[in-house]
Amino acid sequence: MNLQHIVKEAFEVIGKEGTGDSTQGYLWVPPLWKEANDKFDEISGLVKLKEDGRIAGVWGAMSDINYGFRPWDIRGKYLAGCEVTEGAAAPEGWVKWSVPSFRYVTAECNSLEYGKVFQYVLKEYFIEYGLTLAGAVHEYYPEPGNTEKLCLYFPIEKL
Repeated sequence: MNLQHIVKEAFEVIGKEGTGDSTQGYLWVPPLWKEANDKFDEISGLVKLKEDGRIAGVWGAMSDINYGFRPWDIRGKYLAGCEVTEGAAAPEGWVKWSVPSFRYVTAECNSLEYGKVFQYVLKEYFIEYGLTLAGAVHEYYPEPGNTEKLCLYFPIEKL
């Protein structure tokens, strides 16, 4: 398993937001992605790009229901969207989050390994290295359009 410690500076994501039961994300999160993907052209001009012209970040950003970027409790918030250029305004029907800077442990996985990797990092890796979850875990999709390859971002320190 490829785990890394990184710092990600604060960034902004515009996407489709939902709130739901933390144990049933599989029911309410996929419709957010469908809506975001179906209407992507509405935000395509705001999306941050890498030097090679590819989209810089497709994110499944998460927060507690009070937008404190704390881990989900009984309910949580999810934002299915793209990293955008600083100061971009969310068009009508879209929501913008400003995700604060954190130090993260990142773990690459695919959809089949998701639960196993998630539990390993929290229940084994964190315990072994004396780490504490400092915020909600985010999903980063490094290859836009490929939902099978993702990287989980486990915040360990708010900067």
